[in-house]
Amino acid sequence: MTRLFDEADSYVFQFWSPVVPSGHLTRGLSKLAAEFEAETGAELGLVINEEYTDRIERLRAVAAETEKNHGELGFRLLQILEHLR
Repeated sequence: MTRLFDEADSYVFQFWSPVVPSGHLTRGLSKLAAEFEAETGAELGLVINEEYTDRIERLRAVAAETEKNHGELGFRLLQILEHLR
């Protein structure tokens, strides 16, 4: 992890998925997140379903407002898509 983001003071771990059916899968992911925290001491945030959509929409809004390359490939792709004519 530190080779990729060697200047970071802390790390945030997240699992992102646009569609996770409610029920067995969401309960399993919640259990996985709890186990991850118990074993590592770090939180594993779940960004799924509606939260995923909300976050992507916010990223798209920010991407539409700027053309500066911030060095993040995923965000750069959103910028390009948002600025298509």
